[in-house]
Amino acid sequence: MKKILLLGIILLLILSNFSVSSHINIQTSTPQSAYNESQTDIQENPIKKLEWKAPPGYLPGSYTDYLDNHPLKPASITKIPNRKTNSMAQGQKINLLINEDIFPDITTSINQYIQDISLLGYTPEVHTITGGTPEIVKLWIKTQYQSGSTGIVMIGDITAAWAEISGSQFPCDLYYMDLDGDWTDTNSDGVFDQHGPGDGDMAPELYVGRIYATSLTYENEATMLNDYFSKVHSYRNGTLSQPWHGLEYVDEDWYTMDVHLDNIYGDDVDRYDYGYFTTGQDYIEKMAEGHHFVQVCAHSFPGGHHFSRLPTEAAAYAHIYVNSPNQRSAKLLLGSDDGIKVWLNNNLIYLNDRYGGWVEDAYEIDITLEEGWNQLLCKVSQRAGDFKLSARFTDSNYDTFPDLTYQMNNPETYPTEGEYIRSWLLNGFHQDSSGNFYQYLNTNYLGEDESSITPIYTFVGYHTHCRVIR
Repeated sequence: MKKILLLGIILLLILSNFSVSSHINIQTSTPQSAYNESQTDIQENPIKKLEWKAPPGYLPGSYTDYLDNHPLKPASITKIPNRKTNSMAQGQKINLLINEDIFPDITTSINQYIQDISLLGYTPEVHTITGGTPEIVKLWIKTQYQSGSTGIVMIGDITAAWAEISGSQFPCDLYYMDLDGDWTDTNSDGVFDQHGPGDGDMAPELYVGRIYATSLTYENEATMLNDYFSKVHSYRNGTLSQPWHGLEYVDEDWYTMDVHLDNIYGDDVDRYDYGYFTTGQDYIEKMAEGHHFVQVCAHSFPGGHHFSRLPTEAAAYAHIYVNSPNQRSAKLLLGSDDGIKVWLNNNLIYLNDRYGGWVEDAYEIDITLEEGWNQLLCKVSQRAGDFKLSARFTDSNYDTFPDLTYQMNNPETYPTEGEYIRSWLLNGFHQDSSGNFYQYLNTNYLGEDESSITPIYTFVGYHTHCRVIR
């Protein structure tokens, strides 16, 4: 996580990446014992090394790991006569490709599924498969496409092709969908590491979907597949229904992407893209509300989704005490991403309600530093992406002062700290709605006069990482 502070009166604070386990409050008072306890906690709980967290059995695997459980062997593909097909169906052709080992245990469910989609006007064909390399499976898919198939539904554990991008290897069904592109395994390790348009393009010619439960452990595969097809049948005949409603659950990286579920559901769509509050637990709770369709936009891997909690549509406060040996004229140089509002010694001295990236020293303010302790409070608005603040004090020639000292905690209550800006005291993130973006800086999120606050640091499991540059 990024926390960059350019210290020695030049500082850069990346607000967006404080650990989700940190908790900073602005209060009227805090006992001295709370400060002492926090220092003890910091010493006794050093920062832990990063480690992979995933459900059991879901650590990222390699192609070699995949082959251990899916050894390549010759393919056998058999066409199964359709006894349940509606003879009047002359619509789009759909191919069901079913793992031969699981087919006897789900035959009844497959027959019901065939009958259901036939009544909808589709023309299904069923094949079973055992073994097979990705190349053989793709050759079979090409043959079905040339005979009019519009899609392939793979049921059970069927060989997957693997691709590699920037050193990362993963299963990739686009290999089966892109029938006229060029896929190359340059080092003959079984993983396709180059993809080009070939004689056509790199886009899919037909869709490929999987109904796959082999990796799940809470029930046997046949039971889970039969339960799934039973739900599908109940949905088709109207005995199982969901509200006609869509959910767009969008993590921070996709904040600006339009999902357009409104093209299907009109006004019956909820979009949830509040980056700091998009979490796994919240996603599960939203799913439990019941939606006809959910589009989740998040980083994922075969074992689940990852939600970053980077803030969107928010504001945060940053405060520091500045000690000057004497009264002096000075310049305050600022940069922000996005907008910024600044108070010095309880007086509003700058407001720039904007949307845009950070530039160091972008704004210049002539100020007066009083003798003794001064208070600098900055409020920064955030739409999405980077969330940054920088500030430094200089003389009229833009040289930094060598005799200023800084403190995060109230100097009347806490001991002396470092002689440079080592950190800000933060309060936030305060979530708001996207339509109010240009009101964030003028909205008071503290419940008291922003200009007259006296912040105090309260410690609750702090894990912020900083890189100090003097």
